[in-house]
Amino acid sequence: MSEHLAASYTWLSESHRCDKTGHYTGVPYDGADPANQSLYRDNDSELLVAAQAYEEVLKITAEEVNWYTKNPKYHADWFNRIKDLIDKFQPDLLYSDGECPFQDVGLSIVAHLYNTNAALHSGKNNAVYNFKQHNAKNTTEDITRIGVLDIERGLSAEPLPQPWQDDTSLGDWFYSVKDVYKTADQIADILVDIVAKNGNLLMNVPQRPDGTLDEETLFTLKKIGAWLKLNGEGIFGSRPNTKYREGKTQLTGGPFQEKKAVWQSADYHFTRKGNAVYAYMMRPGDEEKAVIYNLGRLSEKDIKSVEVSGRSTEFEQKDGALLIRLPAGLDKGMPACIKATV
Repeated sequence: MSEHLAASYTWLSESHRCDKTGHYTGVPYDGADPANQSLYRDNDSELLVAAQAYEEVLKITAEEVNWYTKNPKYHADWFNRIKDLIDKFQPDLLYSDGECPFQDVGLSIVAHLYNTNAALHSGKNNAVYNFKQHNAKNTTEDITRIGVLDIERGLSAEPLPQPWQDDTSLGDWFYSVKDVYKTADQIADILVDIVAKNGNLLMNVPQRPDGTLDEETLFTLKKIGAWLKLNGEGIFGSRPNTKYREGKTQLTGGPFQEKKAVWQSADYHFTRKGNAVYAYMMRPGDEEKAVIYNLGRLSEKDIKSVEVSGRSTEFEQKDGALLIRLPAGLDKGMPACIKATV
């Protein structure tokens, strides 16, 4: 479940205002009509000021416009509605489009989500709560563990000690024939970067009005699926390696930072699982061999075997690096998973 209710109380404030110029100057918008309160909310929130003279509207500064309302009436309304959602549907994941809303009110909802889920699973909570920023007044390590930090359409610049998530979409959040979609290689790049930094990728797939997927979307999903069959072992169930990357190229950290990187053959991202380290060569290109300095040695043990995209290959540890012969037929434009087992 994705809830935007907490922010809607202030989002809808514009509907209570009026035009500043033109023929309808000063005429209130639909939100100011009491008959429309069930859709637009009522007029007593601190930002719903359409009933006032427009000169007073001009006094509102950007600093005063908050993402969340400070009105306790709406805090209680949000609590009751989200509690009802949890009680009726028992979601496995609850996402708030912002920080955990309304301080203790929000924390009470998170506790109710976890307690409800635990009651369904013999005392073990399996639910996840996502929030977008650390609460300004609750920045201690314990409080940030209330859920999984979400960075919308962006990345963490470095690995985080606690699991986190990037939520993004192939295109826009809704279907549009004008959209320029992400390509399969861009999705694979993002996924590898995120997993190497202790993160998780939540990918939205826009659907046409009838619920079907267009051909471009299907093509991209099938290509990602084929890539994962060959290179997904280092993604699923893996953990960050001590050294998570090698090379000069990297993606920009922060929300809404979806910029393509120009990867080189010397750029690698690392994950670990069991007795194996997975080095994702971000762009094999036309290279016949891979040179990985971070895998010159793994602890005190020599590397016993190396696979590239599921195929065994020749290798040697020499001059402080792992030298690997790349098999023919690799996709030049997508990351290749190199598995080194000790």
